[in-house]
Amino acid sequence: MLSHRRISLLLALTFVASSLLVILTTLSRGQTNPSNNPGVVVLRRKGQRNVGPTAAEIASARRQNAAQQNRQEERGLEDLIPKHVPIRVKIRKEKEKEFKDLKNENWARDFELEVTNTGNKPIYEFYLLLVTDVKAAAGFRIVAPVYYGRKELGTISTLATPDDIPLKPGESVILKIHPGQLEAWDYIRRTENRPHPKKIQVKLEGLSFGDGTGYGGEGGVALLGPEQSK
Repeated sequence: MLSHRRISLLLALTFVASSLLVILTTLSRGQTNPSNNPGVVVLRRKGQRNVGPTAAEIASARRQNAAQQNRQEERGLEDLIPKHVPIRVKIRKEKEKEFKDLKNENWARDFELEVTNTGNKPIYEFYLLLVTDVKAAAGFRIVAPVYYGRKELGTISTLATPDDIPLKPGESVILKIHPGQLEAWDYIRRTENRPHPKKIQVKLEGLSFGDGTGYGGEGGVALLGPEQSK
């Protein structure tokens, strides 16, 4: 017959073993979902923190990761024209695929920039710079100009004539890189072993309304010709 002391000892051991079993089971349950779904983090309410991600949540996370990876593997265009300047730029829809494809050796020849007059005045001239993320051996960034209108109108005091064709409010124009620029790019790229750009910024150099007013520089400073300054 067991003594009172031995009975107490057996009860204590039984309690400890049961407690360890509960703890191990809880830890095992808490580690199952993360190990099966590494990298998937789902925000839960306080009472649902131990609930693992569902199949739909895992699928959604994978789609988001794939989309982000695809964006990182595409060539991008960044519009840095100030918001108060009434033009907006984007890659022509029909040429988006060719532009974004980093494996496209002819991306520059396929390049077509759609520029839209978003203001309420006709625009007679503008000059933009395409700034790439590629540097020449001398250290400067590779750039290319695209422009619209008679070059003399780049001087703000030069007024438009009846022969000048404006870009009217709401209208768009398609611009391409000059063929001479493309030939130079190809030659020097091979000579200096330059990579193709992954990112292109569009910056404003100048814009004229043909009436002695316009904008100048990257910041889009308002410009007035001598007649308007009086």
